[in-house]
Amino acid sequence: MSEGRRKVLFTRVLDKDCPERHAVQSAGCAQIELEVLRFEPGREISKLSERLRSDTPPDLIALTSARASAALAAALGPDLEVLPVCVAVGKATAEPLARLGVEVEISPGTGALEMAEWLLARHPEPRRALFLRGNLSLDTLPDALEDAGWEVEELEVYRTIGVHVNVAQLLSAMDKHLLAAAVFASPSAVDSLRQNMDSAAWRTLMGIPCIAQGTTTEIRLTRAGATRVMRAPAADGEGVAEALTSILKG
Repeated sequence: MSEGRRKVLFTRVLDKDCPERHAVQSAGCAQIELEVLRFEPGREISKLSERLRSDTPPDLIALTSARASAALAAALGPDLEVLPVCVAVGKATAEPLARLGVEVEISPGTGALEMAEWLLARHPEPRRALFLRGNLSLDTLPDALEDAGWEVEELEVYRTIGVHVNVAQLLSAMDKHLLAAAVFASPSAVDSLRQNMDSAAWRTLMGIPCIAQGTTTEIRLTRAGATRVMRAPAADGEGVAEALTSILKG
C-alpha cells in the first residue's frame, strides 16, 4: 500500500522500467502520475518527408523534444541516407531516432540556449539548420542561431495541448504533507497543471521541491512562483533520477 508513503508528482505517465521510477521506489516513495498534455500531428508534418528529400537539404536538424524526433523518425522510414546531421538536447530527445540506429549528436547542457551556444562554437561559419518544433515550442534556439547569421527553417511537426486532469490524489498528498517533490518535463506541463489547480493549491505546490527537466522549464517554474527549483543535471530520465535521489535522501 502507498497510502502513507511520501509521494512524487510526475506530469506524465512513466514507462514501467525507467530511471525515475527506480529512484522513487528506491527511496521508499510512491509516484503520482498525471498526463497533463496530449499531442497531435503538427500543421506542417506533411511537409517533412518532402523536405528531407529535397535538392537543398539543411546542414543539420535541431531537435529539442522527443516528439520532434519521433516525427522525424516516422518521416524517414527506412530511408536513412537522406538524413543530415541531427543534434538533440539530451539522450531522451534522441531516443526515437536512436532506436532506428541513427547516430545523433547530443549537445551538452539541458536546454535550447546551451544547444545554440554549443552549435555556434562548433560551427563558426553560419550554417543552414532545420528546427523541428511544436506549436508551443519557444523561439530560444532559432532566435540565437539567426542572431549569429544562421539560416533557420522551422517546421511545426507536432501540437501540444493542455488537458483537464483529476488532481484529487495530488491535493490529498499535499494536504497530508506527503508530497516530497514534483517533476516537470516542459514549460507546457507547468502551464497545463496550473490550469487544473486553484491559486491556493498552486502556491502550496510551488513551495515543494520542483525538478525541472531543462533550462526553459526551470525558468517557467520560477516565473510561476516555485521557490525550490532544481534543474536535472541532464535532460533525460537518468538526470531526473539523480535529482530525485538528491532530494528524497536529503
